[in-house]
Parts: sequence; C-alpha cells; structure tokens
Amino acid sequence: MTGPSNRQPVPSRRAASQQASKPWLMVWYRCCSTYGRANRTPDGTRYVGQCPHCGRRVTATIGPNGTDARMFEAW
Repeated sequence: MTGPSNRQPVPSRRAASQQASKPWLMVWYRCCSTYGRANRTPDGTRYVGQCPHCGRRVTATIGPNGTDARMFEAW
C-alpha cells in the first residue's frame, strides 16, 4: 500500500505504565525479609502498604517537614 498512513504510533508498554504509574515507596519488611511497595492514597495524605508474605500493614504520613527518601524499613 502506498500513500500517507492514518495510523498513530502506539506507545510502548513501559511508556504507558510510566504515565499511569502512581507514587510509591519501597519498603523492606523485616518481618519476612522481603521488599514491597507502599502506594500513595488518593487523597495524598499518606502511603500505605502491606508485607507481601504475612500481610503486616505499614503507613507513612506525608507532612510538610518530611523526607526525600524513597526507601524505608518496617519492623
């Protein structure tokens, strides 16, 4: 087929997932020696997550005097 194409480029899966990604923190769950995520809540006031093995929950409040750290340990 010749001539101009009406097809639009399709973004890669990685590009699409980066656009749709939500803020999160990496958490080292010492209870089970594993990593997991804590995702920001829709209202933007805290991060919540749970250990992927035992389900222990963790919450980190977002405040004006917070930290720029992206990795935390939970006991």
